Amino acid sequence: MILVQLFILATLCLLINIFLYRLIIFYALKFNIVDRPVNSLKDHKKPIPYMGGIGIYLGVLVTIFTYAYFAGVSQIENYLVFLLILTFFMVIGLLDDLFGLSILLRLSFQLLVISVSVIYYFPKNIVIFNELLSRNFLVFVIIMLIIFFTGLVNAYNFYDNVDGALSIYFFVNILLFIFIAINYYTPLSSLLFLLCSLLVFIFLNRNPSKVFLGDAGSMVIGYVIAFVPLPFFINHSKDFVTAVSSAALFWGVPLIDFAQVFIYRTLNGINPMKGSPHHLSHRLRSFGIKREDVGIYLSVIQVAFNLIILYINDTLLSRLYMYLIVFIIFFILYKKSKWKLKLVF
Repeated sequence: MILVQLFILATLCLLINIFLYRLIIFYALKFNIVDRPVNSLKDHKKPIPYMGGIGIYLGVLVTIFTYAYFAGVSQIENYLVFLLILTFFMVIGLLDDLFGLSILLRLSFQLLVISVSVIYYFPKNIVIFNELLSRNFLVFVIIMLIIFFTGLVNAYNFYDNVDGALSIYFFVNILLFIFIAINYYTPLSSLLFLLCSLLVFIFLNRNPSKVFLGDAGSMVIGYVIAFVPLPFFINHSKDFVTAVSSAALFWGVPLIDFAQVFIYRTLNGINPMKGSPHHLSHRLRSFGIKREDVGIYLSVIQVAFNLIILYINDTLLSRLYMYLIVFIIFFILYKKSKWKLKLVF
């Protein structure tokens, strides 16, 4: 009975998101909210809407309210604050998409919002914070977390440089949470909303893309993926080293991409915040990998990291295999399916 309900819920979510993205693409084209191929770093040949992040944001809204419903009314304040912060990220990303905000203004906003997030959210959700407070380490830890998460959010923005890479990464990490966190606090039904929204976007973002994520989407995804895993890993891992290792692996590919691009640009006198063809995606393409396949190759690397997370957290071997099987099925569908949502787009 539960499986039937979940299937009906997933089907309904997919239909809602298909309709939602149709509206987003229509109005983005109507109001000329598009990404134009104006430089050599852009591979598309015609203007493409970059409002896909709005769809992801709305998917996160549904997820939060569903989670809040299951968690109980007494916990809804946490989610409303999280939702408000998420909305701020979406708005600043959208403004950046529309008007091209300066790097200083964008970083200032991110530091402010992430500071509020860390100070409000982490002491309530990470048990070890009380111990840090008693040892007078709390201020130092908060400052380091603010700097780290600001860098991490921008790492996701950096990582969104090839079709499908960031959305597939988000998809495989949600799958990871289904397999390791569902027994603790996360209802499967709430994650289905995000998965369905991402599935629709992933297939629309395949080459030739019908919609891009945009800065609004990469900031929303970056914030969610940055803040969700750390409290869980710290509170539920067998020791602190395992927790930190799991979190680092969870953020693995975007962190590696950000680090190697930042180092390369700095050493070669290039502004680290300006675009250049030195990302992992560009390096894979230099090896002859097709543009439309780069995102899936990068996600395979992330899946390998996630399998290590499952292993070091003593997750049942059956879950490890099931996670791998689900991703293989997704890989086959993504590579072989000719479905382009032609019936509705």
